[in-house]
Amino acid sequence: MFYTGIDWEDKGYVVRILSDDGEVFKKHLYYEKKQDDFIKFSKTLDNLSEDKSEILIGIETNHNPIVNFLLKKGYKTYVINPNMMESLRMRHSQSGKKSDSFDAFVIADSLRTDLKNHELVKEQDSKLKQLDIILRQYSSVKDEMHRISEQLSALLKDFYPAFLDLFSTKFCKTALDLLINYPDFESLEALSKVEIKTFLWSKRCYQNKKVEEIYEIAHSTNRINSDEDVFEIRKSIAKKLAIKMKALNDEIVKYENMLEKLSEDDKDVQLFRTLPGAGPIISVGLLSLFGRDRSNYQNAEEVCAISGVVPVTVQSGSYKHNKFRFACNKMYRNILRQFAFSSLSQSKWALTYYKRKRKEGKKNSHALRCLGRLWIKVAFSMWKNNKPYNENDHLASIVKHNFNNELAEKSGK
Repeated sequence: MFYTGIDWEDKGYVVRILSDDGEVFKKHLYYEKKQDDFIKFSKTLDNLSEDKSEILIGIETNHNPIVNFLLKKGYKTYVINPNMMESLRMRHSQSGKKSDSFDAFVIADSLRTDLKNHELVKEQDSKLKQLDIILRQYSSVKDEMHRISEQLSALLKDFYPAFLDLFSTKFCKTALDLLINYPDFESLEALSKVEIKTFLWSKRCYQNKKVEEIYEIAHSTNRINSDEDVFEIRKSIAKKLAIKMKALNDEIVKYENMLEKLSEDDKDVQLFRTLPGAGPIISVGLLSLFGRDRSNYQNAEEVCAISGVVPVTVQSGSYKHNKFRFACNKMYRNILRQFAFSSLSQSKWALTYYKRKRKEGKKNSHALRCLGRLWIKVAFSMWKNNKPYNENDHLASIVKHNFNNELAEKSGK
C-alpha cells in the first residue's frame, strides 16, 4: 500500500508519499493548481502501482479541484478533519512546528495508522455538485450580509438610533432605500407626510400607519447630539454599508432563484420539501447534508454531530459535562436552525416542543438546536425509507411513544 498526503495552498499542492511500513517513499513533491500538473501527479501515482486500490490519498478538504480530478481517475480519497491536525502533528513533533511538507507527511501517516477515522470521499452526481456550490456561495453571502448588518446597527446606534425602530425587519429593502436617501434626522425631518407616503408607495409599502410612525420619529425631540466632527463620516459610511447590503440582498435573491429552478424536478429535494417549513433553500441544504447515497450514515446521531445540533460530552470519573459543539459544519447548523425556526409556524408538535424547552430555561438558540435534533431524526427516517413526511402519522407515532413510556414506568414501579 502507498499512502499519499496532500497539503493544499492557494497556488498548488505539496505531496508526501509513504510506503506500507511507514518509510518515506517520496520526500517532497509540488504541483501547481493547473491541469498539466494534475496530469503529472496522476502519472506519479500510476507509477506507484498498477492497482489503484493500493494507493490511498488524504487531504483536508473535499471541495477542491484536485479532489474531483482524483475521483474521476478512480483513486480512493479521504478527508482528514482539520480539527484533528494539531493532535496528529504532536505525534511526530512536540515543538509545535508546522510546514506544508510536514503536514503532508502527517496526513499520509494518519492514513496509514488511522484510516477508519477518516471519511472516504464519494463522487457526487452533476446536479448535486451544482446545488452544493450554489448553496455554499449563498451561505457565504448570507454570512456577509449578517456581518454588515451588525456593523451598520452599531454605527446607527451612535448617531441615528431611531432608524432601527422604523421597520420590524430593520434592514428590509424599503428600510435600506430610506437610509440611502435620507441618512439622518435632518433629511428625514424635511419630508412631509405626503412625501413620505409617496416614497413608501414607490417601494410598494402601502401602510398608512407606517407613514405616521416615520413622521413622528422624524419630528421627535429624542435625538442624540452626535459629535459634529465625525457626523458626516458616520453618515457616509452608513450609506455605503446600506448600498452594500442592497447589492448583497439582490445577490441572495438570484441564488435563491437558481437553487429553486435547478431543484424543482429533483426527487430527493422534493422529498425534503414535504417537511413543514422546508422551503427551496432548506430542502436543498438537507440534501447537501444527507447526500444521495443512503449508506452515507448509519444513524441519525452521525448527522446530528456533523451539523452541530448535539453537544459534546466530556466525562471523567464521576464528572460529566455537556459543552457546545464548535467542531461541526457551520453551514449545516445554520440551515437546521433556520429549518427549526420555520417549522414552528407549520407544525403543532414542533411549536409545543419548542415552548417546553423554553419553559425549561433554555435560550432561543439552544431550544432551536434541540428541535433541530428531532427534525434530523425525522428527516433521517424519511431519507432512509424514501418516504414523504406526514404530520398526522408523526403525531400518532409521538402519542404511541409516550404511551409506551408511561406503561414502562408503571411496570417498573
